[in-house]
This record gives sequence, C-alpha cells and structure tokens, in this order.
Amino acid sequence: LLTAKPTYDLLIVSCWRGNIGFGQDVSDSMKAMRVMDELLADYLSQRKLVAGVILRSERESDDWIMPEIGMSEEQYYQSIYGESLKIIDVNFAERNVYPTMQLSNLIVAGHITTCLVEAMAMGKKILYANFTGSDKYHLDYDPNIVFTGHDNDEEQFFNRLDELQKMSDAEFGRKNEDILEYYVLNPKTHSTRDMIAAGISEILKLKCDTKGAD
Repeated sequence: LLTAKPTYDLLIVSCWRGNIGFGQDVSDSMKAMRVMDELLADYLSQRKLVAGVILRSERESDDWIMPEIGMSEEQYYQSIYGESLKIIDVNFAERNVYPTMQLSNLIVAGHITTCLVEAMAMGKKILYANFTGSDKYHLDYDPNIVFTGHDNDEEQFFNRLDELQKMSDAEFGRKNEDILEYYVLNPKTHSTRDMIAAGISEILKLKCDTKGAD
C-alpha cells in the first residue's frame, strides 16, 4: 500500500511549562528546551526540512505567557526559529495533537510528555532530546528513544536525527518492538482495532440487555 508523504519532516511537541511558577524542575526544563530548540533551528536551516511545532498551551489561556520568560509560547518559538517553523495551535477539545503527529515523519520533544510514546504506539518515529545534564527527568524512558547530550553535541544530535529521518516507520517499529511492548499493551493474537470494536459491542449489548430487562 502507498502511504501519503508526511506533511512535516519533523514535528516538535512543545514542552512549554506555562504559568506554574519557576521551581528548579521548570527552570531546568526550560533551559534544556532552549538548547534543543537552538540546535534544531540550526538543523532545519541546514537540512531545509518542513517542520512544525504543536503548542502545549491554548492561545490566551492562563499558561500562554510565562512571566519568568517574559513572552508567550508563540513568541518563544518565533524568537528562535523565525519563519522556519510552522506554529500549530493546540485544541484540547479536538485533541488535534494526535492527527498532527500522524502527519509527521519524525516527532521530537525535550521534556516529560507521554505524547511521543502514544505516537510510537501509532507507528511513528520518535526521539526525546535530553539536554538537562541529568537523567532524573527521563528515567521513565528507554535510552534507545532518548538522545542525551549537551549544547556542544551538535554533530551527534544531527547524526541521530538524520538516521531517524531516513529510517522507515516499519524499521523503527521493529527495532523498538520490546520498548513499545513495555509501554503499551500490544496483544499478539488480536489487532487493537478488533479488541476495541469487541469492547464497544459488549458495552452496547449490555445496555440493550439492561433496557430489555426494564
């Protein structure tokens, strides 16, 4: 079967922390996020890729502006990427992060988000980028899906991204089958679609039986 060419060569899932105070973990994650974004901006410029970022906070929400950063989430990305990155508004009601990830060849995030593992379960290629200088924020993630580095590790980071860009989704899935099995229940005897359909049918049958009993 032919698959459509992805809309985005690279998609960043934003880990903007929002207006939640500026404790140590927030400070660490925002510093690391900037390191990652500055490196990615250089990468996109050199590789001439189509890229987007899906925001974490809804526009004009309480978390849209971080007082300690002095700008909105959109302004933060514009200040680093300029016009090289499409900014995609998140819509919590529509949960548009999932269809957006499905339109992307490679999905990258810097800090704690389960979205990438969920994208991996949908058959997508992912990479967590850890530039915090510590493993404590990424302990829950297998090292095979994490790049750990520093701001001077540009070549290694770019090589890892290039490798993933060229790799097929199927190959990535095969290489990380054990990791996915750890994070997501993946039944061997039935497809996930069939199991969900069977569960819905059972619920509908139960409702019908309950109404009949009345």
